[in-house]
Amino acid sequence: MNRLFILILQASFIQFLFLINSYPENPGFLTNSSFTKFDMASWVRDRISQEAVTDIDLLIKKDKIMLKNIDMPEVYYIAGTNFYGSGEKMLGLKAFQMGFSASNAGPFSYDCAYYAARIFYQNGDRDAALLYLNDVINGTKDKILASNAADLMRRARWEYISREDGLPDDSISGLDFNGTDLWVATWTGGVARYIKDRNVMLIYRAQKNGLISNFARDIKLWDGKVWIATTEGLCSFNPADGKWVRAAGPMGRLPVKKLEVSGGDLYAGTLGGGLYVDNIKKGKWEPYFTSTSNVTDLAMSGGTVYISALNDGLYSISGTVTNHIITNVSVMALYGTANFIWAGTYGQGLFRVRTTDGAIDKIYTTLDGLNSDYVEAIDGDSNSLIIGMLGGGAEFLNSTSGTWFSLSVADGLPSSDIVKIAIEGRKVWFGALSGGIGIYYIYDKEL
Repeated sequence: MNRLFILILQASFIQFLFLINSYPENPGFLTNSSFTKFDMASWVRDRISQEAVTDIDLLIKKDKIMLKNIDMPEVYYIAGTNFYGSGEKMLGLKAFQMGFSASNAGPFSYDCAYYAARIFYQNGDRDAALLYLNDVINGTKDKILASNAADLMRRARWEYISREDGLPDDSISGLDFNGTDLWVATWTGGVARYIKDRNVMLIYRAQKNGLISNFARDIKLWDGKVWIATTEGLCSFNPADGKWVRAAGPMGRLPVKKLEVSGGDLYAGTLGGGLYVDNIKKGKWEPYFTSTSNVTDLAMSGGTVYISALNDGLYSISGTVTNHIITNVSVMALYGTANFIWAGTYGQGLFRVRTTDGAIDKIYTTLDGLNSDYVEAIDGDSNSLIIGMLGGGAEFLNSTSGTWFSLSVADGLPSSDIVKIAIEGRKVWFGALSGGIGIYYIYDKEL
């Protein structure tokens, strides 16, 4: 037993010696009882510069009593802003991150988080910036800091494209993507092609042997071509050879409101001629549905086609069976999921239709929290339904929790009139009726 006791004492003594030798020598300023936070910050700055940050942690553990009145987040903030001001931003970032994660959290913890967010934003890391900013906004009691964080969050969240960037018109009628190319249809300015990786904007206006009208209403990429719906008919552009072709027959002269690709086919909703389809195997346009004349949108779910119309509501076509689900309402936009078809109306809110039996399951209006009863655009992903409205901005509906989240001009939308929505990875593109395009960034934590 005595031998075991001696061995334990020896092991404890060796561990003690190891711990003693592991601690750094006390900085000289600690021998002065009147040392300040600035003395500590100067030493912390030196340790970070020398890549010896473990010395800081060891000192804090060793001299807790002597350092008890030192606000370490403030010390890290002083060191960080000193780095930042001298252009050593990455060293400053290290100081700010240590300040935010310091165990004795205080008001300066959020100042550190804000500066860390600024550096991440300046370096193009939106995810990290938004995570820190979210902590600042939800944690700080400093109204000025919270306001600054909210402003930076808007900048980190949003990008914009407008006439100032070369768009021919700030009223957007269609959006589609092709790799690094963004194609934009505008109400009165023709079509724009924005080559994102080169930051180049090309404009196509109506001319002989070219775009047939500046009054574009939708745009869609299909079969290697760019298809443009206009008030004077449908035409296509082949980027490979630069040739424009006006659609033959009625499609070359009917006003076209909507283009949609589904099942490998391109559908065109016209104002006056119903719904047409071009099957790539046939190579020609054919009438698909003419029971209603003014088609605004279509969606598919489980083999059933849903068609919306001005003043004529919503139809469904399943095989040879046609049902008129909604009547005497202008349905402007559709979005389909496995269980529901969402129908946005002009003035009567958002209808949810069950795909199992075609019954109207629920109607959302301003009485239910919808910002506007005038719904112009609907899109979505695996998590959310995104709704664009006239006068109501945009709203997200979480499909799991059923909760709503709104975006307004104050939150960064380019306009309260959102008429087009397109999703590209973690970006949501909002096309406005005046205001151009707002690109909203969804960060990691929200996925």
